Amino acid sequence: MMSFTEDEEMYERAKELRDQVHRDGVRQGLEQGRITERAFLVRRFATRKFGAETAERLTRILEDRADADRLDEVVDAIIDCDSGAELFARVRA
Repeated sequence: MMSFTEDEEMYERAKELRDQVHRDGVRQGLEQGRITERAFLVRRFATRKFGAETAERLTRILEDRADADRLDEVVDAIIDCDSGAELFARVRA
């Protein structure tokens, strides 16, 4: 049989684990929200510079590989490139 102290220690540890899981979930949610927001902006920039068709194609390319660093690289490519073809060559490289 557990002592009262051991029971309290298990309860405190369970609370700590629950709180950690919650913090991790919030952190992941915030990061995913930032990535979603960046992806929206990337699409908007591509649409304004190269048109909706290019933006749609770019979105499909990035769907599986979109992280913050990758999206930053794509924004740089949108700024630097003069055509949709040049953009795709750079993004796929």
